[in-house]
Amino acid sequence: PPAKKSKKATLDPETIGLSAE
Repeated sequence: PPAKKSKKATLDPETIGLSAE
């Protein structure tokens, strides 16, 4: 689920970069 990925993105800056794209 995206909700779980969002939580990981908070800890993973690289994930945020991908989410921002």
